[in-house]
Amino acid sequence: MGRLVEAFEGGARVAVATYGGEQRNPALFAREVWPLLEREMSGDRGARAVLARHPELVTEVPCDDVADPGDVDTVEDLRRLEEELTAPGRGGIIGQRRNR
Repeated sequence: MGRLVEAFEGGARVAVATYGGEQRNPALFAREVWPLLEREMSGDRGARAVLARHPELVTEVPCDDVADPGDVDTVEDLRRLEEELTAPGRGGIIGQRRNR
């Protein structure tokens, strides 16, 4: 989140975390973008489609070395994540800083 906040405070209208060059969660949206999101968002895709239509708003923030891109939206997602984290040899925490 620190990198996203820095980008946001530096003037980004939408700061989006990237992992392996792909936009993922989380994202920070300036208040000035909210009306656009309200007009154009639909379904369970959230803001992804809106951002694809308005790339000029997006500041990508590489986060490969500081976080895990896992996203939990449903109970099933949570169960899958719990299974992954308790698998032998795993034992990490989502969002935990990675040691490299």
